[in-house]
Amino acid sequence: MAGSPAAQSVNANRSGDKSSTTFRSSMTSKEGHTSGKIVDGKVVGVNLVNWTVDVASTYDRHKYLNIQVGSPYLHFSNGEGFYAIPEVGAKCMVCLPSDSSPPFVLSFVMPVEKVTDAGAADAPKGTGTHGSVMKNATAARFDGGRPRGKPGDIGMRGRDGNFVILHRGGVLQIGANELSQRMFIPLDNHMLDISERYSHHNVGGSILWGLAEGLQDSAVTNCETYRVFADDKYADIRVTKGFVANPIDPENALPARVVYEVVVGLKKFNADSGDVGDADAEVVYKFALDREGNISTTISGDVFCHIKKKLTLKMDDALDVQGKSASLRFDDGLTLDGGSSTTVKGDIIRLGSGTMPVARKGDFVSTKVMIPVQGIITVIAPALIPAGLMVPGQVLQCQFQFLQALGGVITSGNEKVKA
Repeated sequence: MAGSPAAQSVNANRSGDKSSTTFRSSMTSKEGHTSGKIVDGKVVGVNLVNWTVDVASTYDRHKYLNIQVGSPYLHFSNGEGFYAIPEVGAKCMVCLPSDSSPPFVLSFVMPVEKVTDAGAADAPKGTGTHGSVMKNATAARFDGGRPRGKPGDIGMRGRDGNFVILHRGGVLQIGANELSQRMFIPLDNHMLDISERYSHHNVGGSILWGLAEGLQDSAVTNCETYRVFADDKYADIRVTKGFVANPIDPENALPARVVYEVVVGLKKFNADSGDVGDADAEVVYKFALDREGNISTTISGDVFCHIKKKLTLKMDDALDVQGKSASLRFDDGLTLDGGSSTTVKGDIIRLGSGTMPVARKGDFVSTKVMIPVQGIITVIAPALIPAGLMVPGQVLQCQFQFLQALGGVITSGNEKVKA
């Protein structure tokens, strides 16, 4: 190290001190007797490979080449600790150790700024202090563009405005700027996110929220995708709220702009962007709502709904239900009230058991009637009658009934019942 530029700079800087020596083998001058020094300087070069900097002292223009930068803590195991890569122009303090080891950057400080009188109209004397009993007036400041803090705040801030601040009181603030930050608030364990566009990507899907890219100005969308299995290429579920840019089945779109849509398609959507990945994938469920309140629903399977209490449907317009067949069953009765008119259509309409046809007024009907008839029978052939039952020549009176078919027309009935 004696021939290194850093060691040469140290020896040159100490050459005027005749009472000290850097040799460590003297019996009269033990190691560590050389006085350490702190030098004000500025970073003039950065070596990204060796993690060193070149520093020029501010007043005597000495050069300290390829020296490392100190840190609150560092360890050689896997780069453990705190570190920062300085930029050219940073003001620093260089330590020249007392044991003749190479110099290093001890810390960085903010250059002084002089406060002028070019302040606000209500502050004609500028923003410098005006003095008090305990201190003198000063026109110097060292904020260097840092935002005003509170006593006890601890912060880190980048050149481009990104920051980490540990606020006094327990609040943690992390952000890239005012519109892209997260705050952890210990009061009620509250977490606050502030963003212009939010994206969260997970093995199970993604959440995209904010201004829609490539669409009209101020169009806002919230799109969530979900996989059923993490190793699936495409997502099965997509939920879109706000500006729905690519609704499913655009040819059957609702009258107004779709603002809410839920679609279940078997491995249909790109999990990262929400776009349709497999156009041929089957859609088994779709629910869409537009800005005027119109709803469109498509369901490929069965629907089961169990309601334990009263169900009420109130419509200000017509009800149109279409299907292949229908069945209604109620344990305590059924009332149908069609108001001024009730129409029931069908090739065959059954009431009750539905085994007998229902006649209408004016229909032709036929019926069979039993007609009683009285007559006389005279015994003529006694040989045919067993002995003792009838006397030959005896006259018998008998009553007969004949079944006769009659026809007619229905002349009365209930005019309010029509079939």
